[in-house]
Amino acid sequence: MPHSNAVGRRSFLKMAALAGVAGGMSGLAASGVTRSATKEEMANPFPNSKIVKTVCTVCSVGCGVRAEVENGVWVRQEVAQDHPVSAGGHCCKGSDVIDMVRSHCRVKYPMKKVGGKWKRISYK
Repeated sequence: MPHSNAVGRRSFLKMAALAGVAGGMSGLAASGVTRSATKEEMANPFPNSKIVKTVCTVCSVGCGVRAEVENGVWVRQEVAQDHPVSAGGHCCKGSDVIDMVRSHCRVKYPMKKVGGKWKRISYK
């Protein structure tokens, strides 16, 4: 007799109820971890940062981006509401462009595949 991995309706409902309870309990456990931001933090969460107007380079449209930079690190971005091309709009790729820069998986140096493994090489 072949083994079936199908989940019955009753088993599914039991698992869904358990998942809901577990999710609710995790919210209760974390309630004391966070705090509300102060008025100063709401007005300027990165006090030593500067705003750099730039464009998204994911596609050829070039939507406007207001990048907030602190100590040379891109810490936050917003859509440029006054940009003549995008007029305050952004696609989902553009809204995630900051993660392409900050990702630990991004390529930071020129690389060459040698013997099936990536090796760092010089820019020359």
